[in-house]
Amino acid sequence: MRHFNFILPVLLCLSVHGAPAYIKESTKTAELRGSKVEKTDRKICLPNATLRYLTQSPIGKKKVIKEKWGDYFFGLEFGRKRGTNGGWSLWNFMQTWIKVDGKVESPAFLPDNIFVSDKSGKVMASFQWPASGGSKAKLTLDILSLPSCKDWLFFKIAVSGDASLSKISLHCYPGNSDRPKERERIAVTKNNLFNLSKKQTNFIPKSPGLILGSSYRQEDCACLVVFENEKIKELLIPRCSTGVGPRFLMKPDVKEFMFALGYFIDKPRDAEYAWFKNETQDIIFNIVKKLNWNLEINKDSFRKEFDNIKIILSHAKKMNLKVNDNFNTELYSLKREYEKNVKLGNSEQCRKSIDELLRFKQKLISQYLSQLK
Repeated sequence: MRHFNFILPVLLCLSVHGAPAYIKESTKTAELRGSKVEKTDRKICLPNATLRYLTQSPIGKKKVIKEKWGDYFFGLEFGRKRGTNGGWSLWNFMQTWIKVDGKVESPAFLPDNIFVSDKSGKVMASFQWPASGGSKAKLTLDILSLPSCKDWLFFKIAVSGDASLSKISLHCYPGNSDRPKERERIAVTKNNLFNLSKKQTNFIPKSPGLILGSSYRQEDCACLVVFENEKIKELLIPRCSTGVGPRFLMKPDVKEFMFALGYFIDKPRDAEYAWFKNETQDIIFNIVKKLNWNLEINKDSFRKEFDNIKIILSHAKKMNLKVNDNFNTELYSLKREYEKNVKLGNSEQCRKSIDELLRFKQKLISQYLSQLK
């Protein structure tokens, strides 16, 4: 048996408002409860936040395993007080359910693509996942970082084809993920305060802002949400003592939903709450509604992915792994198509070329993994 840790680093760097943004990805064969799996750990660094996206799937399969804690992570390091695990969940900060072919599901397949793009100091991470079964529906998530709003991230979730959005859940630990006995978790809107330590809360949001915070302990920290409340049928927040998990239930036939996540740390609670309710939520909501999500692809993106694939091919050759005869032809065909669209100034087709290149890389990795016994 060959013992081999197949780690493929992917580093995409963009120079933007004072900090690099990049995707770092490692894929290896691993064992999960007695079965071989393809384990991919991704770190997506934006100027003001870091996402961790960990998936494990059976070798050669696209279905992601989510049976036990630790099988899967989609975490966001954002709003974390130093020395704590607080802020937006480092493990699973968001989950989306869609309605497709009359059934509600949370897509559980490997992503079609992930990439980072930038324009004029704005940085966007983009994800796309397929729906299950024979549906052609796609779920896309765009996360936008703006240089003028370092304490906020902006999100757009959309579905294509015959699907609609059904529910979106968020998860956070305002202040910390510990459980001091006297602390109470609370949710605050413009006109109401709900004690989440006592019972589940259900309401129809009349305003676009939500504060998730605490009483008696860790009052100087909170997680903030600003969202398109006109698209929400009901907002449900389960009773909780550690993590807070608001669930946004969509009105029928909603295909796109935008929101923003924010926070404050080590600030006076009453003043911050008043400022958010009276001004901040309206300012951020106005930004959400006016955002331009059509960013240009950074021209280094394709080159860096292309060079990385050549490194993978070189490593495979040294290990005497078989390479599909068509791989080199396909790789350089993608390169020619991309260069043609660069000359034409067609940024949308350039984006599609990068999508194709990322899918090609995943296909290449999967073929090599299948040869490692």
